[in-house]
Amino acid sequence: MNLAGALGPALGGLVIASTGAGWVFIVNAVSFLAVIVAVFRWKRNVPDTTLPAEHVAAAVRTGARYVSNQVGLLLLLVRVSAIAIPATALAALLPLVARNEIGVSAGEYGLIGAFSTVFSVIQSVLPGWVRGRGLATAMLVFQGTSMAAALGWGAVASGVGSGTAVVSAGIAAVVLGVVTLPIRLASRAELDLTPMPLGALRHVIPIDPEEGPVLVSLQWHIDAERRNEFIAAMRPIRRLRRRDGAMQWGLFEVVEEPGTFVEQFTVSTWSEHERQHERPTAADAEITAAAEQFLVPGASLQASHRIAAHLKRRGRAASHSQSPASGH
Repeated sequence: MNLAGALGPALGGLVIASTGAGWVFIVNAVSFLAVIVAVFRWKRNVPDTTLPAEHVAAAVRTGARYVSNQVGLLLLLVRVSAIAIPATALAALLPLVARNEIGVSAGEYGLIGAFSTVFSVIQSVLPGWVRGRGLATAMLVFQGTSMAAALGWGAVASGVGSGTAVVSAGIAAVVLGVVTLPIRLASRAELDLTPMPLGALRHVIPIDPEEGPVLVSLQWHIDAERRNEFIAAMRPIRRLRRRDGAMQWGLFEVVEEPGTFVEQFTVSTWSEHERQHERPTAADAEITAAAEQFLVPGASLQASHRIAAHLKRRGRAASHSQSPASGH
């Protein structure tokens, strides 16, 4: 993309200089034929699942929940915004500087744009199930920041001139680069995104996949002497549950049994909880293992699932199934 962003203005400028502006639009339209052919030839890998397709609104909520609970992605968005602010000045003001202060032609401006295109490549590491939603969020943040920054740089250019505004943007780029330098993003080598789905859920009563909400409870039996350490280790678990689909999460201490804690979280529907079981990665397993080390010897997690009781369940026992923690 960076190479195309550099070559595009140069080629456009050469076409304008040799044949006129009209041919640029014709060539651009014809170039979309390659995109159309690529889309038709693309064979998408469809995941092997029996779950129904996610509703659009639910998918958007899940993506937003993932972003708000994924620290690495939030850091990425900070860097995206830091890049967009000075970069917008270049895109918005460079044509004015080229025409009014440098006095170049359209063809020459294309070459300037090619050599002035500066992109900072940010590698985002996202699991496959949310990669599209994560990248869409990053693009939304970039475009929103660019829109606001364009208005600001336009006001600066109106007051002090376009040349001074571009210089100010360069200074801003240096300052923001220094400020965001300590923000370090995990690399693919450091973050193992190998899928590690949990065991299949089981239930005794018939359940509609779209029924909910679902209340999931896990009982932890730990060494009471390590209570504070355990609570600290559960904070990443909270982010993990929320990130993968939980609407609410809580950790409760059983007052009658020292060292016994109940973790509870709610998920919108049964099918969403099933999807939650498909989303864990090897990196997530490491977070869970860090909390499970506090379990007393011989203890294991026990998961129970309850679903909201509706009128159509009248006369039947409350929805409740128990399973080992591998099926929570």
